[in-house]
Amino acid sequence: MIRAYEAYRDEGYTDVIVVHLSAGISGTYQTALQAAQMVEGINIHPIDSKIACLVEGAFVFRALDMIEEGKHIDEILSDLEDMRQNNSAYLVVDDLKNLHKSGRITGAQAWVGNLLRMKPVLTFEEGLIVPYEKVRTKKRALKLIEDKILEVAEQYTTPTIIIIGGDNKEESRNVYKEMIEQYPDYNILFSEFGPVISSHLGLGGFGIGIVNRHIEMPKVDE
Repeated sequence: MIRAYEAYRDEGYTDVIVVHLSAGISGTYQTALQAAQMVEGINIHPIDSKIACLVEGAFVFRALDMIEEGKHIDEILSDLEDMRQNNSAYLVVDDLKNLHKSGRITGAQAWVGNLLRMKPVLTFEEGLIVPYEKVRTKKRALKLIEDKILEVAEQYTTPTIIIIGGDNKEESRNVYKEMIEQYPDYNILFSEFGPVISSHLGLGGFGIGIVNRHIEMPKVDE
């Protein structure tokens, strides 16, 4: 991080905005704060997104758009802070074993080992992954998180819904296609969990997130 910050400074940049995975599940944000204090001659602005995956990435796309529009750094940071207060994400996993072993989930002790055939639905609260509800089948779990995101979307002025697929590519693609067909007025994007997040979620992971901004990114090839 220090080398990167110094390189930007040497190229003539005055400010660097750095968006990080939620500090509730990763130490990267704290590392960024320490690195920022060790570099002189440039203003470093680490941001704890309090979220993950493309919902976190949406902060980057938003910042880039505002930079291209010539917005002042203070205006960009203020907008990103507001954006952090207006997003949600819900996850469905086959079981909690991986999340429990890695310590990435909070308040799930009563669930672990007692789910039988239930599917756990999780959400983010203050940057932490916490249990939301237990549902009997995967189909019901997917319907539940879809309904929750649509409920949030109705409250937002410019919502972008983000489908986050896991190892079951056919399942996630089907959800994405069904949603863009059923809700053509919403901006809906598709993405996938990266390898690090996938290793913590385990098999069968799927998520839907939302931000209160219109976010554009290249479409995924069909």
